[in-house]
Amino acid sequence: MIINSFRFKLICKAVFFLLVFCVSPKLFAENSNLNSACATHSKGVNAWMLFESEILRRGGVVPEELLEKYAKNINFDLNRIIINNGFDAIRFPVNPALYKIDANKKIISEIISDIKKYNYRCIIIDVHPRFYKKNESPDGIIFAQKNKLPEYNNYIEFIRFILRNFDDSRFVLELLNEPGLDCSSSSVNIVHNFHLNVIKDLDNLSKGVTFLYNSSCNSSFRSLIKLNRNQIKELGDNFLFSFHYYEPLIFTHQGSLWSKRFPYLRYISRLPFDGLLDDIDFAIKNFKSKFFSGLISEEVFLLGSSVLDEYRREIYGERNIFESFRLVKNWSIENEIDGRVVLGEFGVIRSGDDTGPGEKDRIKWLEAVRRAANFYGFGWYVWDYMSYMGISVSTGSIAISDDYISALGLVR
Repeated sequence: MIINSFRFKLICKAVFFLLVFCVSPKLFAENSNLNSACATHSKGVNAWMLFESEILRRGGVVPEELLEKYAKNINFDLNRIIINNGFDAIRFPVNPALYKIDANKKIISEIISDIKKYNYRCIIIDVHPRFYKKNESPDGIIFAQKNKLPEYNNYIEFIRFILRNFDDSRFVLELLNEPGLDCSSSSVNIVHNFHLNVIKDLDNLSKGVTFLYNSSCNSSFRSLIKLNRNQIKELGDNFLFSFHYYEPLIFTHQGSLWSKRFPYLRYISRLPFDGLLDDIDFAIKNFKSKFFSGLISEEVFLLGSSVLDEYRREIYGERNIFESFRLVKNWSIENEIDGRVVLGEFGVIRSGDDTGPGEKDRIKWLEAVRRAANFYGFGWYVWDYMSYMGISVSTGSIAISDDYISALGLVR
């Protein structure tokens, strides 16, 4: 009896092992609609302007103000080039404003269908408004939902249109890129309610779909980690969660001309990442010289000097990135969504003759972010392939240097 009892216990343990480690994951995979591979394993790139260029190439209409100059030279073979460079995932920004143009509707359906032909592990369809008209920005769409304006109706019809072509398990739908507002809890709540209302308005079309959530403050990790457990549960089990990382902005956007909120950025150049004090001081001296030569107003100079002084004190480096990502990881564990977090964007403006960071610093920052994402188990999507913040050798080029391939840990 002792031997039989011992054997019986062994059999029970063996059965338990099979159920927990073999059968259960399989059942979970079959019953879960969540595409977790996008969050935990992906090495992706953002294909900015590929949507617009394909609409044009296939005979559609894209207003000039919604088009980068280089986009006219892109074609869908970029997908093959992306895969050949070692990426296994793509984030595909699509602009809902182009859906309003009747000539584009059939073409957009074809584009969404054709991207399935490529051997990606994950395909994020990123609803990415480019805004030149009132209420077509991300915040404008949120406002339009609240006030039942036509811009929201167009947005929700665009989402429905995409979902009718959503017949591939690799697809993930990102409902709204970079809601702005601010990092306050009230803004976090506004964006959360927006997502809930979108799902409600989609009715049965949302079933079986993996969605990607962006929080306020331009998808900052600081606003994302303010999302509480009850809010996460309200969204449901078919949501992944994204954050974008461009910190410190004074490094990643130095030399940028488009920022009205941070006007001093355009006057900063060659600020190093994780560099020596002498190199930081050289960049600060260069910034001051532009003020003394009359290029910078006193107000902009004082604001920029304050941010530069803080950067000098901190000597921002890889440790800061790892600390930020650690906060996101801890938040995901505490809220039982570990394995459902995506780094949807990270990037640095290109180096110019006398603008932007040095090339080596740019590569160093990209590698540090990629290392942190890998360490904490976040799938990542670099911004982007060939734009003014691209990883290709120049804006509009398809070639990538070995230095960038190495920094991103890719294998061609």
